[in-house]
Amino acid sequence: MARLYARRLGEAEAWWSYFRQQAPADSVAATLQRGDRVLNPPPEEDAAEFDRLAAAAEKVAESGNPRLWQALAEACLRRGRLDVAGRAVAAVRAADSVLPEDLAWQWADALRNAQRWPEAAEQYAALWQANHDVLAALYLAGDAAEHAGRAAEGRKQKDLAHRLALDSQRRRELAVSLLTHGLRQEAVAQLQLVLRTAPCEHWEWNDAARCLGDELAESDPATAADLLQHSLLDDLRWNFYLLEPYDYVRTPAAIHRLRAKAAVASGDFAAADREIELTLAAVPCDTHVAEDLVPLLEKAARRPQAEALFERLHTAFRQRLEQYPQCALLHNNLAWLSARCHRRLAEALQHARQANELVPNNAAYLDTLAEAQFRLGDRDAAIRHSRRAVQLRPQDESLKKQLARFERDPLP
Repeated sequence: MARLYARRLGEAEAWWSYFRQQAPADSVAATLQRGDRVLNPPPEEDAAEFDRLAAAAEKVAESGNPRLWQALAEACLRRGRLDVAGRAVAAVRAADSVLPEDLAWQWADALRNAQRWPEAAEQYAALWQANHDVLAALYLAGDAAEHAGRAAEGRKQKDLAHRLALDSQRRRELAVSLLTHGLRQEAVAQLQLVLRTAPCEHWEWNDAARCLGDELAESDPATAADLLQHSLLDDLRWNFYLLEPYDYVRTPAAIHRLRAKAAVASGDFAAADREIELTLAAVPCDTHVAEDLVPLLEKAARRPQAEALFERLHTAFRQRLEQYPQCALLHNNLAWLSARCHRRLAEALQHARQANELVPNNAAYLDTLAEAQFRLGDRDAAIRHSRRAVQLRPQDESLKKQLARFERDPLP
């Protein structure tokens, strides 16, 4: 169970105990499967079935089982059931006076997402009072207070969080948390402060450069490329290494791609060609290159250059598919390339369907299928497959943005 659920082990054990108590004759496998359905709800979970489970678990927890109360609260928060979750959270707090920090964050974030601003402000403030190291909770309390109409109080809390970030490590932690909560402008300001104040050899300086580079990739690709280049300086040390081996080619490729975007924006098309060549030398099948640069080149009246770039990548994928015709990833990426560049759309739909046939219930492949259908003008089919992708990965914000785009944007 520790291998399966890692940081959620306490929740998993609570459900294991509950199901063993309710059905002691079940096999170990059956009990594990019942618990797994609670921790990892299937895309089309029967809401009535979960309601029955929650009601039964509540009755058992009322007999004095704080671990089950916490597990029930987490299961309900995962499903957006704030009514039952609120009762469970209150029971946990009544038993222990202070919520466990993980549950406190989940509850506060759920209230924030539901725009229950006064309650969210109270919960974030309580989180900070329990642990003054979590400055993001203090900042978010201020943000929620402002939304609740208490502007002066909110500004005071946010300013205090800003001033209490006395070292670069705490400021970087504050910035990253603000990013995860969608406060991007505020996070960028904090990351810029980290770069001004942290010693350049410290890890948080390099990580701040990487995060800021990611945030500026769309609005200022030249600066983003420089920041990503700086973030690699630590790799010159003998005792430093990138976490994933493929980052040694992917990160330099991203730097050259961003510089190519900046070159196109400035009208230096010869420099753009050089940077594109360096990108594709590192990652010959990088769909991001075409996705980013084909529209930019067309906008800059460089259609032949855009066509050549698309055809080069399209040919590279086709050659690999001839070697590996049953590779779902290659089918998916070729479909994504064509759809995002608005070219060969019928072929894109065919490859997207083939990827989904080879690997059903893959959220990324469903998103590609939805993209191809949207580009072909079939909004209903795009929305249907996009909703399925969100069901499979309900925490993926990029998939939610895609669904909103398919629902609201004009058809291409």
